[in-house]
Amino acid sequence: MSFKVEKLSGEPIILSTIYPDYNLFEEIAISDQAAMDLLDAATQPMFMIIDLQVQLDFGQITIGADIEARGSNPLWHHKNMRQVILVTTNKMVPLAAKGMASQLYGYVNVEVFETVDEALRYIRAQE
Repeated sequence: MSFKVEKLSGEPIILSTIYPDYNLFEEIAISDQAAMDLLDAATQPMFMIIDLQVQLDFGQITIGADIEARGSNPLWHHKNMRQVILVTTNKMVPLAAKGMASQLYGYVNVEVFETVDEALRYIRAQE
């Protein structure tokens, strides 16, 4: 499988790992549904770490942001979504993340880190 979505035991964290063979156009609905199921079952707001191991171009980043924040049932606006954390070394993603905080995308709160460990440290410092 080209992605994995899991809730970390004992923490309000969903970790979604997007592997290099992920096809955004064919799989985003499937991976989003896996995350949506965890958010629907959550009893408290959750942080969602998305570990982007796949290389996305500018067009894919734009389309992905549009689906996640503006689609018919936008994952990033789920009632149990506390914050979106992106993990990537792609230099375009932090710029896109800043744009997510705009009215156009519904003021999504996105942070970007280069490693999952950095993201976990950030989240755990919020508690």
